[in-house]
Amino acid sequence: MSMPLRRTMPLLLAAISLVTLAAGCQQNKKAANQLPQAAAEERIDTLRAHYSQIEPAIVVGRVAAVNAATTLTAVSVPTDDMPKFNIGMILTFMDIKDGSAVNFGPIIAITKGYLVVRYDDSQGKRAPEANDAVLYLK
Repeated sequence: MSMPLRRTMPLLLAAISLVTLAAGCQQNKKAANQLPQAAAEERIDTLRAHYSQIEPAIVVGRVAAVNAATTLTAVSVPTDDMPKFNIGMILTFMDIKDGSAVNFGPIIAITKGYLVVRYDDSQGKRAPEANDAVLYLK
């Protein structure tokens, strides 16, 4: 196995497991401040409409899953917007309830239907939660 492949294999496996979690697993417990799925999707649609009036280039997505052990999130964005993203772009995580920025991080992988983003846990900010909003402005 080549040296670059050895370095990226653990990251790739973590990304795959996170996407698998987002696609098929359900959490039994929800965080205390999480909105139910339907309410979160409605809020995301409202934010998307609001920000598109201010700046059409803003893309609003949703945190589909979080793996706190690896500080990775799976982020879903509208299918039409997926081609706009590249590895290394920085996304901002927003609290779904009050719209405040809570964290940020770079895209580390792009998989079918999801952006895998590593959030920053060293700044004392809260970690993203499932259903939080995600913003990107080029």
